[in-house]
Amino acid sequence: AADAQPDSASLALLASEDPARLRLKLMPGVALLVCAWPVASIHAAHAPGAGGEAFRTVRARLRDRVGESVVVARSRWRGLVHPIDAAGAAFTGALLEGERLAPALDRAGERLDFGAWLADAVRLHWLQGLERARD
Repeated sequence: AADAQPDSASLALLASEDPARLRLKLMPGVALLVCAWPVASIHAAHAPGAGGEAFRTVRARLRDRVGESVVVARSRWRGLVHPIDAAGAAFTGALLEGERLAPALDRAGERLDFGAWLADAVRLHWLQGLERARD
């Protein structure tokens, strides 16, 4: 993915613009994986320093057929995997499809904590910035 810099000044648009006219632009290379398998748990179990408890969690989630979703992003040259709940996955998926903020929020439903999602998106370098929709 191309290198890009976050435009944190564009976050001010949240205070002044109608959410129906805004798009949240994610960083190049950000991807969402919604899976029927516990991909976040499997990834975490293979991380350096993960203990046997992590593999017990994976086995239990495989047995119980627990699916998980993750956002894959990069920090400099490293790809990073971040678990995300169903509402966050619905919202992120809508953004990746080009939805404006208001319809993306509607798709995610009331379970989405937008403030927490936004804080994660800024802290974890998923969000490049906001822009006024042109279409």
